[in-house]
Amino acid sequence: MVAILTIGLGIAATGIVFSIVDSSILRPLPYPRSDRLVQIGSLSPEGYTTNAVTGLQLRDWQENSKALDSITLIQPWGFNVITEGKAERVIGANVSACFLRVFQLAPVLGQGFDKYADRPGFDRHVVMLDI
Repeated sequence: MVAILTIGLGIAATGIVFSIVDSSILRPLPYPRSDRLVQIGSLSPEGYTTNAVTGLQLRDWQENSKALDSITLIQPWGFNVITEGKAERVIGANVSACFLRVFQLAPVLGQGFDKYADRPGFDRHVVMLDI
């Protein structure tokens, strides 16, 4: 009886671990050509890895990269939307102008960005996506 219970628990644990690994590592991301996506960052002056990238760094990487087709910046951002007296927390992101093109996304509400939208002096846009 103990042996059957042990085998059953082992099989269940293996199934749970496989489900987690399959959904988070083995399955491709839900974007076209997701096998070509990479995440890059930079080193701080103290030598620490950081994902914080300035607009100037981004522009420099975009203009001088020979190994990457496109580079986009994504900074998760949460904000409150108040409608009819009720506040709702919305999760969004600050993104650079080529974000929609890199991920091949079309806005549900709002218009896309032109290639200069993230340059200094240009107005900010709000775009709603269905991801």
